[in-house]
Amino acid sequence: MVRDESAASQLAATTALVAAAVEAWPGVIVREHPFGGTAFFLGTREFGHVHRSGLLDVNYNRSVRDALVAAGRTGRHSVHPDSGWTSYRIRDPSDVDGAVWLLRLSYLATAITLSRTQTGRRALATLDLDAELDALDAPAPVTERYRQRARNLGLAA
Repeated sequence: MVRDESAASQLAATTALVAAAVEAWPGVIVREHPFGGTAFFLGTREFGHVHRSGLLDVNYNRSVRDALVAAGRTGRHSVHPDSGWTSYRIRDPSDVDGAVWLLRLSYLATAITLSRTQTGRRALATLDLDAELDALDAPAPVTERYRQRARNLGLAA
C-alpha cells in the first residue's frame, strides 16, 4: 500500500509540473476537469487536460493529430479515437517535456484560431510565432499548416 501511495504522490507531483508550466503561458486559465484533473483553457477554449491518472488529452484538428500520431509524438484519444483529441501517458518526470510540447503546440493553434478576439491577440502579442514553431520542431505538415493558417489570418508567420 505504501508503494501505491508513493507512486500516486510522484504522479501527482509530475502532473503538477506540467500544469505549472502551462499555467505560466499568456492568457491560460486553469480549471478543474469535470472527470478529475486539470483542464487548460485559452479564453473559453479548452486545448488540453490532464487526468489524475496521468493521461493527458490534447485537442488538435484531425490533420495535425494524424501527423503527430504518425510521428509517434502522441496517440489517438483513448475514448474518442476519431476526434482530433489525442492521448499521451504521463508516467514519470521524463514525460513532462513531451506533455508540455504537445500542449504548447495546441496552445499556439488555439491562439491562432482566436486571433480575432482580444484573448487571442493578447496571447499572440507576446509570441514570435515563427520562432516558436521553429523551436518546437514539429513535423513539417504541422508547421506548414500553422504557418499557412497564420498567413491566412494576416498574422506574421
